[in-house]
Amino acid sequence: KSRESGDARRQAIALNALGQVASARGDLSRAEELLLESVGVARAAGLEPSVGQGLLRLGDVARRRGAPGEALALYQEAFDTFCGLGQKVHVACALSSIGSALVDSGRAGDAREKYTESLEIFHDIGYGAGTARALIGIAGIALTRGDAERGAKLLGAVHELVDRGGHRLQPDDGEAFTALQGSARKKL
Repeated sequence: KSRESGDARRQAIALNALGQVASARGDLSRAEELLLESVGVARAAGLEPSVGQGLLRLGDVARRRGAPGEALALYQEAFDTFCGLGQKVHVACALSSIGSALVDSGRAGDAREKYTESLEIFHDIGYGAGTARALIGIAGIALTRGDAERGAKLLGAVHELVDRGGHRLQPDDGEAFTALQGSARKKL
């Protein structure tokens, strides 16, 4: 219907949503196709927030395909877009995603820096789910480096945010949290 209406904003949003569904179902080629179309529609209509969102989702697809360099470039473009718009929450989301791509690329030190930057922004704006996401990333780095105690403390902070703060984790963050909890228990 959004194509028929000629409403570019609705079309870009619908294509993005369909791309996310395809990605969740594991159809990464279809997800990429839909997300590229979403970004194209949004760019043509000058809808920069939708461009940024599409780039983030394309980065997620690239990570799932095992292409961290491509994901990093897409996340960086999304970050630049959101910085230009002054959208702090999306800037922080992009920084956290950059951190994840850097971890995938074996650049844990650089990733920690990006997670820390995103954590500061999420904390400043009071976005608990984002704060949890950044802490999960930092905890993963601590555990990878053999600092199980620090990793466990950070995961404890995430647990507090979720259980007592009532914040919800995104599905990918929830999976990472559960996996890291198991890893921390084994290492401790």
